[in-house]
Amino acid sequence: MTAGTDGKGSNRSPDYVLRDVCHATLKCGQLDFVKPDDEISVAITRMVAKEYSQMPVLAAKKTLTGVVTWQSITDALLSHRSHNPDDGLPRCQDACDTPDALHRFQVDTPLLEVLKALFDHDFILTFEDGQLFGIMTPADVVRWADERAMSLVEIRGLELRLRDLCQRVGRKKGLQSSDMSFKDYSDCLLGDGGHAWNTMSDMGGWQGLNRREFKKAFKKAMRARNKILHFNKEDEPDHYRDARLDIANLVRLVDFANDRTRNAE
Repeated sequence: MTAGTDGKGSNRSPDYVLRDVCHATLKCGQLDFVKPDDEISVAITRMVAKEYSQMPVLAAKKTLTGVVTWQSITDALLSHRSHNPDDGLPRCQDACDTPDALHRFQVDTPLLEVLKALFDHDFILTFEDGQLFGIMTPADVVRWADERAMSLVEIRGLELRLRDLCQRVGRKKGLQSSDMSFKDYSDCLLGDGGHAWNTMSDMGGWQGLNRREFKKAFKKAMRARNKILHFNKEDEPDHYRDARLDIANLVRLVDFANDRTRNAE
């Protein structure tokens, strides 16, 4: 995670803003919308197909007319049927909640400041430079937080595997696991003149793995671990997902070799 300072040189947690969550969701920054004159069936079809609970209604130059929701659609259909039974379906501009009834925030607003409004009203609108940037829902925030929590769990799982392996094959077996870093894992498993790798190969399950390829995967996982723990809010979401994939790749290699070793014993 990106660390800030309090003016005295000490680190503190970053203040995440709405943009950080928006970049992790398809509903933000890649705006899906309907036009005011579109028949409400257009909104219904898109919302069903994409599992949306709401969709913005934008006029020319992305001017916000309102947001259609399942509740506003239901209300519009019932009203239209009672007053205009012979007409077609209502237009989106007649079936949306108007802007003055919506909750709007700039994308640089700290996330903690909007959580109450978000969970009280099901969604909020995010704006950048006066233009609608996206719609954010509680599910977006939960998914965003879950991805970061799971990445820490994945790092922990990898470290436990590497610590166990180092204790089994490393020469410095007295090193406390709580004191070990990724550099320690690297020195233990890939350094020392290949002693640890030879010991691992003698265990059986590691014989089919190439040391050079394993070392490449290890270095990628090390960089991925640092990227996740020192998360830069300007990073693209794909970079973050790639880091998690690099962690998973090394886990698979270690599990593959360990499983074959256990089966051979």
